[in-house]
Amino acid sequence: MNKTTWIVAADSSRARIFEVAARERRLLEIEDFLNPEGRLSERELISDAHPRLHGSTGQNSAREETSAAEHQIDLFSKKVGKFLDKARNDHRYEELYIVAPPRFLGLIRRDLSKEVGKLGPGEAFGEMALIDKSARSATIKADTEVHGYQLPVWSFRPLVESHPEMAWALLEALAQRVRVAESRT
Repeated sequence: MNKTTWIVAADSSRARIFEVAARERRLLEIEDFLNPEGRLSERELISDAHPRLHGSTGQNSAREETSAAEHQIDLFSKKVGKFLDKARNDHRYEELYIVAPPRFLGLIRRDLSKEVGKLGPGEAFGEMALIDKSARSATIKADTEVHGYQLPVWSFRPLVESHPEMAWALLEALAQRVRVAESRT
């Protein structure tokens, strides 16, 4: 039996969800979410509403004002995440690939349940320990057989120096993880 695979191509203004049709070797569109507000500027979204705040409450809170644009993008990512969670619970797919800009990808992953938000093929973890040579802070558990690759700390720096594009991708991934972590506090 073939696994049902979905591919999500998304940004802050649109999320298209496709199913891979193995026999026809083409993509079938399952859903097309539109968020026209994702393309609007802050000025176009501002109303007379009170500013939106996020963060903890209390006398010494670290609450920050959330812009109208950020709020719209956040609502959109939650809508997409909720749809993907429900579809997984309804057994509509077994494999999920998400293609999105790093910032929006982080929002979607934040809004997915733990089951849907798992690492997929080709994804990495533990890179922070390679960068600052500290104890690792990531722990994972494999649900199925995996083929992994361990990169020793002494070979990491030469690898990144010889492939600058790898450094940039790593910076984007780390920045996104920091943003996701900050949004949870």
